[in-house]
Amino acid sequence: MCSSDLAQACGCPAICTAVGGVPEAVGGGVWLVPGTLDALTLGIQTLYDDAILRGKWSAIGRQRVSLLPSSTKVAQLYESLYCSESHVPGATK
Repeated sequence: MCSSDLAQACGCPAICTAVGGVPEAVGGGVWLVPGTLDALTLGIQTLYDDAILRGKWSAIGRQRVSLLPSSTKVAQLYESLYCSESHVPGATK
């Protein structure tokens, strides 16, 4: 999980700058703002001032995170992938 996922799992609305691969990495569960200090400041201030908007983004984030696989599931998937590609004797496929 990335830090925005952890924030969302705790019910905190997340704000991220829409730069690089951030929009793709965080999916639709965060409020994306342009990658400027002024835009980020405005986003933070807006959420601070607007309880309804905070609640909306909190719910969106919790919903998004609830659809992500658990860390145990991710570890199992990686193990399966590594073992299927492994030429190490004794590795299971």
